Amino acid sequence: MASVVFKVLVLAFLHFTADFLGGLTLPLPEPTLVRHFNTDLFTVMWIITSSALLCNLIQPLAGSLLPKAGCPAILAVAPLLAGLAACIGLTQRIPLFAVMLATSFAAIGLLHPEAAIAVQAIAPRRKNLAVACFMSGGFLGYSTGALVGAWWARRFSLESFWVFAIPAVIAAGLVLLAGLHRVHRSAGNREAEHLAGSLPFPVVLSISIAISISMCLLVLMYPVYAYRSFGVRGQ
Repeated sequence: MASVVFKVLVLAFLHFTADFLGGLTLPLPEPTLVRHFNTDLFTVMWIITSSALLCNLIQPLAGSLLPKAGCPAILAVAPLLAGLAACIGLTQRIPLFAVMLATSFAAIGLLHPEAAIAVQAIAPRRKNLAVACFMSGGFLGYSTGALVGAWWARRFSLESFWVFAIPAVIAAGLVLLAGLHRVHRSAGNREAEHLAGSLPFPVVLSISIAISISMCLLVLMYPVYAYRSFGVRGQ
């Protein structure tokens, strides 16, 4: 049996990998993707923004619809689908690009609530520390993905971007090795479902949607602004 520490580290790496793949495309709209697909910025931004919003909006919905015990198989399947974000350089067809990115970001979105359930289930006594490590892995991955994506785009071709799908395969393998694909949340680990003063789900969902839209628009538009202000150096 894998130790609790190992399982938490695997989940942190899984979160790192998923958000790394999500961050890869952040600095790429101009000039990389516009040139690669020989299209206009509006088309590229529409695809990326729609995929990013899908990733964020699917999380609260998945969290509410998943079984109370979770669906741990998602932890093994989702990273493989998320790896499609690194394979967009293998095609120059806009429709296929849109499908690949949407599938990748949907998988990333589904992974988050399931992984959050798992990290609390495997470390109930040190839940706060385990969740903190898990969350840090994601933020570090998103930031690193954006940095690496910009660096790679300036020095190498987008066709070789697929190498960043390799960590996704490794993450899926580690999930299987740690047995996380079989981890269900037990009744003893569930939080009270009707806490006094808790907000109803529609209110929480509305707040989540507002945050998601604001974050996506601001974060995704800034790299375009930087490029148009400073040229390729701005990327």
